[in-house]
Amino acid sequence: MRIPASSPWPARPANGFTRRVVPQTDIRGSTYWALPEPQLITLASDAGFTASRWQPPALTGFFQPVLIARTP
Repeated sequence: MRIPASSPWPARPANGFTRRVVPQTDIRGSTYWALPEPQLITLASDAGFTASRWQPPALTGFFQPVLIARTP
């Protein structure tokens, strides 16, 4: 089969192998963790926040519950 000159596919050399240039890929990672709601309310209270309450996703439009608290 003959490959047209305008083809995006590389022409196959006589040895049958095609050399492809692969860009270098950087791999990065991160660590995250979630706190249970009661523990997060305790931490907010210890930090000085008051009147802490959770709003469910149905009321906020976010995908996760939202913690709402006041500062003194």
